Amino acid sequence: MAIRSSNAGETALREAEPGARGGGVFRPRELLLMGVWFGLATGLMELAGNLFWIKGLGWISYDTLRTNWHYVWLTPLSNLVLFVVAASAIAFASIWIERLRRGRLAFFLLGLMAAWSFVLAVSGLDEVARLVLALGAASVLVRWFAGRERSFLRLARWTAPAGLALVAALMAGSLAQTAWRQRAGNSPAGEDAAPNVLLIVLDTVRADSLSPYGYERDTTPNLARFAAKGTLFEEARSTAPWTLPSHASLFTGRWPFEMSVDVGRPLDGTFPTLAERLSARGYATGGFVANLENCNAWYGLSRGFHHYEDYYENAVVSPLEVLRCSRLGRFAATSKLGWSLVKMVAKPESYRYRKTAAMINRDALAWVSEQGDRPFFLFLNYFDVHDPYVPPAGAERRFSTRSPDEAASPEDKARDAYDDCLAYLDDQVGRLLDELERRGTLRNTLVVITADHGEAFGEHGLSGHGVSLYGPETRIPMIVVYPSQAPAGRRVAHPVSLRDVPATVLDLLGGEDATAPFPGASLASAWSADPISADAAEPVLVEVDRADRVPPEVEDAPARLGLMRSVVAPGRAYIVNGDGREELYDLDADPEELHDLADSPDSEDELERFRAELQRITRLEPPSDGGDQPYTRALR
Repeated sequence: MAIRSSNAGETALREAEPGARGGGVFRPRELLLMGVWFGLATGLMELAGNLFWIKGLGWISYDTLRTNWHYVWLTPLSNLVLFVVAASAIAFASIWIERLRRGRLAFFLLGLMAAWSFVLAVSGLDEVARLVLALGAASVLVRWFAGRERSFLRLARWTAPAGLALVAALMAGSLAQTAWRQRAGNSPAGEDAAPNVLLIVLDTVRADSLSPYGYERDTTPNLARFAAKGTLFEEARSTAPWTLPSHASLFTGRWPFEMSVDVGRPLDGTFPTLAERLSARGYATGGFVANLENCNAWYGLSRGFHHYEDYYENAVVSPLEVLRCSRLGRFAATSKLGWSLVKMVAKPESYRYRKTAAMINRDALAWVSEQGDRPFFLFLNYFDVHDPYVPPAGAERRFSTRSPDEAASPEDKARDAYDDCLAYLDDQVGRLLDELERRGTLRNTLVVITADHGEAFGEHGLSGHGVSLYGPETRIPMIVVYPSQAPAGRRVAHPVSLRDVPATVLDLLGGEDATAPFPGASLASAWSADPISADAAEPVLVEVDRADRVPPEVEDAPARLGLMRSVVAPGRAYIVNGDGREELYDLDADPEELHDLADSPDSEDELERFRAELQRITRLEPPSDGGDQPYTRALR
């Protein structure tokens, strides 16, 4: 009888263990272990997928741009927190619900969460399709789990500590990297009394909308005042009519076709950047951008900067950022209930915002104050003039003064609002420069003010940017002010390119490397001892290749036809459309590009020379000696 009692007790103990035939009982701590394992497994798999897409394939999505820079440990941590919270709720409910103690239902619920995380990564699916897939995947997991409860627990007990250790190591590595970057930014200067560099980009600003470029409205008196202290280039052209490739050219001196950068594709490490070069020379390098999408650090534009700010939150570790760093967390935060909770915890204006010029100035000046006597390279991107053309609250609206009864086209109303934004931006740029002047900083600072592209307001029946290669989208301001070097009041008429900026900066700073490693011509040649003549100026290239990204409302946009390229030479603009159609304009007689000369029999020789020049530029061949006269003189 005693033996039988002993055997009965052993049988009862075995049946109480998970995995016994007929189902066992999971203790609350075992249910929590199940949550920890699912959280780590889901988080590390999500991280591996992100690394594959971002680092391996170099693909960027909109969600990527709002990914925290500490994502390598925040992504698994976010999943871990969510699954542990869910497992804790299951463990608590298991006190009253016996079925939960048997494990399979808990395993199914946690498996459903994991499956939902993965189906969220599949684009193009509606919620019903995602739910069906997730339920199917969770059901398959439960079938595997049945009869393997003890094996699963052994697996979880062995692997969960290793997973936690890996997350801790990733956290330590990420924080150490951040600390190293900060130390590098605060290291001693490499050159005594080296000049500072201030590079200002006025996002979406066309040259002919500014006072120093002869605009009928006095939109930018501060820029006009500052431009009088240096050299203004009247025919500066962007390399592309949209932000991302033009900024990449600005930093590398390369044409868009040479670089990896594109919609969803970051700038790779093939070519050095201006920030990298100046950082190597001992400069503190800081970038502050208001175009939070196309100037985002995830696009590779932050290379070489010790400090680079796009979204404030991308560099912050907070409970809300932990939540946002996983697909499940973002799904929960953006749901109706989740968004209500977010608004209770974080003010909406701190969660969604548009950086104003005043915010950029505040952040940039604070950073400059931290540098002490160390020379700095400061890059600023102002976004206030970008659509929808709404000045910040409290800004004066000097040009949107039409009464409701006044007849005005949509383009005219948009231009009025655009000019209001310009006036606000000019005021803030003036405040920045005046403050740097008050501090005595400008006396030893090279300042370059330019834009990434312009904006169309009905010219050629087009609006916006990135839709053509006409002047309103590609002609940009270019102002260089450098005490004792750039002549005050000088105006240069021949074409120059945005890609010339890196070579110009290194040339003016001097040193053994001169303009290396950047191609392009130094703008200083315009005031050198042997200044380049307009006839000898190098033609500049502009291109756009984003047919699938043209807004649907711009139905007749030339960019819809595919790759477009333009060569701008002194007095001439040549365009090749995606369908092969050519255009030719006399910019001296027809600055608005209204009369296409390409069909004129008298233009055939000139067209042939432009075709050859375009082929030379895109093959990266050096300029021709041109015999007795520069090759570009023949283009005229």
